[in-house]
Amino acid sequence: MQKISGYLTSGLNRGAKFLALPVYKGIFLKELGAEAYCGTLNLIISPEDARKIDKKFEMAHTYDNLLHEGKEVGAIATVSIRLRYKNREKHSVIVRPLLTSHSSETIEIVSSICFRKLWGLQDGDELIVILEDL
Repeated sequence: MQKISGYLTSGLNRGAKFLALPVYKGIFLKELGAEAYCGTLNLIISPEDARKIDKKFEMAHTYDNLLHEGKEVGAIATVSIRLRYKNREKHSVIVRPLLTSHSSETIEIVSSICFRKLWGLQDGDELIVILEDL
């Protein structure tokens, strides 16, 4: 088990669009054991921690050839994590679209809750990502 830290940042506001698609809803229902909140939580991490996550993604579950209404949509890879803030912790996944405009130092987290609302998070807050063993 590895722990890394990251700082909350606002995203591009595109995650909700994709998470609303049935094909992605099904994936995250399987990954999370619950319906995903329709948005991602973005963290900025260090280059060293980005390399750790890149290694996890080398062995990650990849979902490709995904179709929505007969059209191919973006492939993704996922890594299970636990996200921690102060005394709270929640099972979540890091999602990596295989076509993304983010650098590897920005990670997108999907969970069944809206962290900003339920945990009172703001940009700049530090969170801990616990990488689960594959």
